[in-house]
Amino acid sequence: MIVVLSLCVFFDIFSVKALSNIDHVSKLFEEFITKCFNDEENVLVYNGEREISDDFLNLYRNSYNNGDLATINKAIVDNNYEITYIKEEPSTRASTVVAKTFQSYESGYDSGNRYFKEWLTSLYCRFSYNPSTGNITYIYDPQLSVEFVGWGGAFSPSIYDVSTSKRQASRLSVEYSCSYKVRAELTLHDYLPSLNLDYGSCGHTYTLKA
Repeated sequence: MIVVLSLCVFFDIFSVKALSNIDHVSKLFEEFITKCFNDEENVLVYNGEREISDDFLNLYRNSYNNGDLATINKAIVDNNYEITYIKEEPSTRASTVVAKTFQSYESGYDSGNRYFKEWLTSLYCRFSYNPSTGNITYIYDPQLSVEFVGWGGAFSPSIYDVSTSKRQASRLSVEYSCSYKVRAELTLHDYLPSLNLDYGSCGHTYTLKA
């Protein structure tokens, strides 16, 4: 069983709802949503208050099957849905190690409300346990990676103020958290100074259970 709580905090003008007129999707979103609909059991969707995974997948399955990815992208943007794909990772000790990567779709404008961009947050989480006693034996540090795709050669995005944490939530469950801020350097012309863009902060909390 897996529980995901996500929170992305941006400036007011950094609202993804500004994309309400979207009529096409990026390669990043296409590949991400394809993984989701090809492996629906490992998808979690939240509307900010509760999990709506089944409702979301049932509502937009026909759109996906018909190739209408823009409708799905628009729904996520307009409703500020938090969507995460969960990948089970291989382990040499499969019977005693729980390992998964949580990958969440992110999107938004810079603080100047000029440049809309997308990226993916991935957090690799793992712990080992003793099946005989039913107790956790070791909790590994989570590994955070952020994937910037399709930003263009003029943009140099990066993350800073990065933090991750782990804590045992119950006998066989662990809560993992990550947070970071996003900025980018934009070079418009070689003879002009670069622009520094602020994309706000993002954070997620995932709970993994054996």
